[in-house]
Amino acid sequence: MKYDLIVIGGGPGGLMAAKTAAEDGLKVVLIERRRNITEINRHCGQSFYIRKMSSSKAGLHGDGYIDPVSVELGSDKTTFHFPVPGFSLDYTGPLKPYYNRVDCSPSKYMFYRSKNTIWAFFYQKEAFLAGLLASAQKAGAEIMPETIGMGAENTPDGVRVQVRGKSGEQTLEARAAIAADGLSSNIVESLGLNKKRQVLTSRQGRGLICYDMEG
Repeated sequence: MKYDLIVIGGGPGGLMAAKTAAEDGLKVVLIERRRNITEINRHCGQSFYIRKMSSSKAGLHGDGYIDPVSVELGSDKTTFHFPVPGFSLDYTGPLKPYYNRVDCSPSKYMFYRSKNTIWAFFYQKEAFLAGLLASAQKAGAEIMPETIGMGAENTPDGVRVQVRGKSGEQTLEARAAIAADGLSSNIVESLGLNKKRQVLTSRQGRGLICYDMEG
């Protein structure tokens, strides 16, 4: 079947892409390997920063990878405003402010990055994804759960994506595709885009342990 856009991956990025494209009138299909797209079964910080937590010049926004978000609290919903990319999203799940953030070194030195001041909000990612999924479906995007993107290739008219689902393998065609299937993307690998990709070793990465403390 021919689509305007195929989105591979049903995380926040993929759902947002499918939602936006469908709202713009495109014929969209989103494929996702999980049966329950909104289920979270791995670690996630589940927080939006509302201010910079570092004065370093590692990037435009201090930390180098986190853009502060503004939060609009309403009686029936919360709206997250993302000023850098320029969009907003409604959210109806639980919300909790984070007031204190303490960094502790292996030598037991403690440093307060934030004390008695709201620096972030906890949100429930499953509720966040459920809202994006509902919006994408309402806009007309077709959702194909339990379907894996096996590979893709460019064609004269757009792109061809090979997928595998419960009923077997099939080929989807579209004018364009978005690979939002994560770090180990089959789509990216099939297009040969991993050849010059930098791979971080354990020495290059950083370990992080986080605790939520109440009281």
